[in-house]
Amino acid sequence: MALLRAFIIAALILATTGQGYAAPVKKSLGVSAYIVGTGYCILNSTQDISFGALNPLNAVPVQAIGNVSVVCLGFGTGFTVGVSQVTPSPLTLKSGANTIAYYLEAPTSATSSTGGLIVNLTIPIKADIPALNYKYAPAGSYTDTVTLQINP
Repeated sequence: MALLRAFIIAALILATTGQGYAAPVKKSLGVSAYIVGTGYCILNSTQDISFGALNPLNAVPVQAIGNVSVVCLGFGTGFTVGVSQVTPSPLTLKSGANTIAYYLEAPTSATSSTGGLIVNLTIPIKADIPALNYKYAPAGSYTDTVTLQINP
């Protein structure tokens, strides 16, 4: 009887201390990560700015609008894209040796409230010519080309 009692006590001690011969339990654990801010943007298209025909005899301030369309890849929601640099400076339309100064209003940020792998953004670019800048300009076809640096 003493032997049986010792055996039961030993079994109870092993059961309560977890030192038995139970089979191991396996459970899967999911692991994920989201990398923020590694996206980039590429130029999709541009819409040129045209002031049209200007009449120096009836000079009035003129504004024209174009845009730059970009496709951004790999950003989350709420990112911004903007024009960080415009060259050359100062901005002038040229016709031979004649020039007309003008100004660009390029937003430094265009915010996307949508997310996803691919997001299309259109950045409006406004251009202004004050009336005095072309009031005495000789006739001709005036043009310019600018470079915009766009950063996400």
